[in-house]
Amino acid sequence: MPAKGTTIPARPGPGSRTFVINGPTYSDGDAAHRPDKPTHTRANTDAYLQKIATKWMEDEAGGVEAGKTYTLGGLPRGYELWERPRPQNPKHTDRWLYGHPSKKLFDSPYQFYPHWKFLLNYGSGESCKCKLCNSTSINRKARQHTIRGSSSSSIAPKSRGPPPFQKGPVDEEGTPDVYSSLFTLLRNEKTLQRKIEERASLDWRAEKPLVDKFVCSIPLQASFLPRQGEVVLYLRPTSSPLELRQDLESCHVRVYDPRTDSYKDSPPQWLAGIVTQVPVSSPTVSSLYPSSASSTPISNIGPSEPSLNASGYRISPLPSVNSSNKLFSKQQTYTPLHLIRPFSLQSHILAGIPPSLLHESITNALTASATISLIDRHSFSGTWPHASVHSRGIFIGPEAYWLGDTVLLLPEDPSLGESITESMHILDIITTFHSLQPSESDGAVTGNECKRISVELHGEVYTTSPVRAFPRAPILVQHPTPRMRAYGHWFHLDQPGDVWAAPFPRILSRLYEKDALLAWLPHTTKTPHSPPSILLDLGRGSVLSARRLAANTDERILNAADTIDVDGGRRQKEWFWAEYRAEALDLRSVAGKEVGRYDEERRVGEWRRVLGVLDGRVERVGDGGRDERVDDGGRDERVDDGGRDERVDDTRGRGSSEGSVEGSEVDELGVEEDEARRKRMKMMSVVEID
Repeated sequence: MPAKGTTIPARPGPGSRTFVINGPTYSDGDAAHRPDKPTHTRANTDAYLQKIATKWMEDEAGGVEAGKTYTLGGLPRGYELWERPRPQNPKHTDRWLYGHPSKKLFDSPYQFYPHWKFLLNYGSGESCKCKLCNSTSINRKARQHTIRGSSSSSIAPKSRGPPPFQKGPVDEEGTPDVYSSLFTLLRNEKTLQRKIEERASLDWRAEKPLVDKFVCSIPLQASFLPRQGEVVLYLRPTSSPLELRQDLESCHVRVYDPRTDSYKDSPPQWLAGIVTQVPVSSPTVSSLYPSSASSTPISNIGPSEPSLNASGYRISPLPSVNSSNKLFSKQQTYTPLHLIRPFSLQSHILAGIPPSLLHESITNALTASATISLIDRHSFSGTWPHASVHSRGIFIGPEAYWLGDTVLLLPEDPSLGESITESMHILDIITTFHSLQPSESDGAVTGNECKRISVELHGEVYTTSPVRAFPRAPILVQHPTPRMRAYGHWFHLDQPGDVWAAPFPRILSRLYEKDALLAWLPHTTKTPHSPPSILLDLGRGSVLSARRLAANTDERILNAADTIDVDGGRRQKEWFWAEYRAEALDLRSVAGKEVGRYDEERRVGEWRRVLGVLDGRVERVGDGGRDERVDDGGRDERVDDGGRDERVDDTRGRGSSEGSVEGSEVDELGVEEDEARRKRMKMMSVVEID
């Protein structure tokens, strides 16, 4: 994933402002493709990045504005710009871009631009028609690896939910299902790559700008900070200051009273809750300590500063997924960061507290620990009969993971007791539909009609064990992130730039900053110089035990008709696959607002007519709530949210489209936008820097 840009023009004009365009999160770059001659040196990329960014603005946003400079955040991973003096004229320098899978070179930024744009739009290099891709046959899968796991990520159709790919032509609210249309179009065209834009979905239209903004902030955000929608352990603030410390003798986390210099007899009153709002300003590691503990030593951290997190995180206790009683959702608390802990460490945080004293919300959180839901499904690709949907995020149990995150990977067989040594930098999240088949009843293609579905996270994998590293000779990671560097040396699991695919059950948690672990559990981690295995293994017992308990207590899993495929063909119930986070946790309300199936004020028809006006498909909304439709050529066309002529079949209770699905109809469903709206959407990926 390209780094977020900080490139500034060498000589900006008066009043010049620089805008950074976020590049593709996926890259097919080959980091091993580099010049082998001493005459070549790495070149400065400033002008190269600015030319690509300017070209993109001209093509996709209608041009550039005077006084503004545009640049990219960086080249896609695996690509590098090299130069050499021209032999006949040493004063002139020739530059080439290395890294293309064909081992050929891009001569200029304008030659590279079509390939860069294809990676940006489709999250893949397959079927690219740029000059280099079109001139040679490329084996793009040569550097793809699969990480096996004791629990497969393959999910049987209709096993959970329902998942967001099994609705058919429309869902229960009458919203056209773009996935069914894309599956059908893939069957007709055999190969397909499209961006997913669910313009007919009210939820997608509301959430998309927020997701775009959040994704841009991920690389700059500390991994120990709670995120919206995550489940955490927390304490309610009291009138007297609370301070949590780990008892040196028992290693239990207890409430410490600085006034008496002693621990309280009663255990902490922990709750498990969902984060519904985060502070505008991100706290620092020093915020993990209360103001009274500013002298607490911590490595690589300066004097404690006043926390920027004045209001705290808004958290509601988690209700039970097995009960209709959702009163917990109405109880909200603003909690400072030093009273919050990751739920993945619950066995350490709750150690020493009798089960009878645990708050009910903790049991509720354990019961919901085997859930997954995808976030922002942004592109579609496939070669019939297989299809892939690419997402930018995923909830697995209590935590959310986004492109750009670094996560810990469980051993292939956790029961063997091997230490955790591997981490993955997430580049893509792919849901694959294996062997799609048309329905025998009506010929439609949905997620129901396939042999299995797999959800995998793709990225570069690193290990702290040189024994498990690249087989011929361990290759040290040259530029680890500060978060990784704190754990010691990391090695590439294989060749630098290789992409691995890991089934989602292999994900343990995010790789937290070492300083955060030392703040939460200073005596469990022993010393600031503890070996990486002690620190990386901290949450394994908590996560695995919670998942086992959830598989045996979540009634949605126990009552599921179909189950997850496990290696060897055995079928076992293990996970609940939800369409969205509120469904995964079965929430009635979030921040006082009814959500999901509990929202009785969800006026879909009214909102759909408003969207029609905004999109220019409907002239205005009539006084009686009716839409005044556009008369195109004298035809009286009933406009639904997909823009198609659709009638209601009362016998089935849902819309049925007349005729087969054509490419133009898929465009109307949101795969291709009108020019004005496309410009507005494109500008969301441009980040302004001072």
